[in-house]
Amino acid sequence: TKSQPGSRFGVLKSVFVAVLVFTVVRTGLMSWRVKNWFTKAPNTVRDMGKFELQKTEAEWKKSLTDEEYYVLRQKGTERAGTGKLDKFYPSEGFFKCAACENPIYSAQSKFDSGCGWPAFNKHYEGSIKTVIDNSWGMRRIEIMCSRCGGHLGHVFEGERLTNTNERHCVNSISLKYDKGSGADDLKEKPLMK
Repeated sequence: TKSQPGSRFGVLKSVFVAVLVFTVVRTGLMSWRVKNWFTKAPNTVRDMGKFELQKTEAEWKKSLTDEEYYVLRQKGTERAGTGKLDKFYPSEGFFKCAACENPIYSAQSKFDSGCGWPAFNKHYEGSIKTVIDNSWGMRRIEIMCSRCGGHLGHVFEGERLTNTNERHCVNSISLKYDKGSGADDLKEKPLMK
């Protein structure tokens, strides 16, 4: 049978509408992702209340490199495997916040998780604050420096990689290594227990 010209137009119209709807939805999702990637997300440090160390955004921009500002203040993420601390395993010393030098982790708490970012299984008590992070369509636990609110990364539970059963996945750029003994008297503990 010969197809009717109107039915061909109906099929083309349906395909066009489907493509248009897909494009609008896809563009809408992408613009939401871009907006939340490059601008203030709903649960940023500014919305978390006051931290001990307070600076204006202009002061943070002046005291941090562009990369540090992006990660620590805008909650960015460095690419996996690119951080200088990823495969660095000292036997002594500690890791401190790159923004305010608050001691966060001992060298002994660092382990190789294979994730591409520095991983730790416990922290110095009181050095980290957490917030539920619902960005990118998933639920994670964000970890921040308790002194300045700088974004460190996220903590994951239940992977059974260490005896604490948690992995702090931290951006290298959020931390600085200190080979000294300035944190020897601080007590360590798992975050989620």
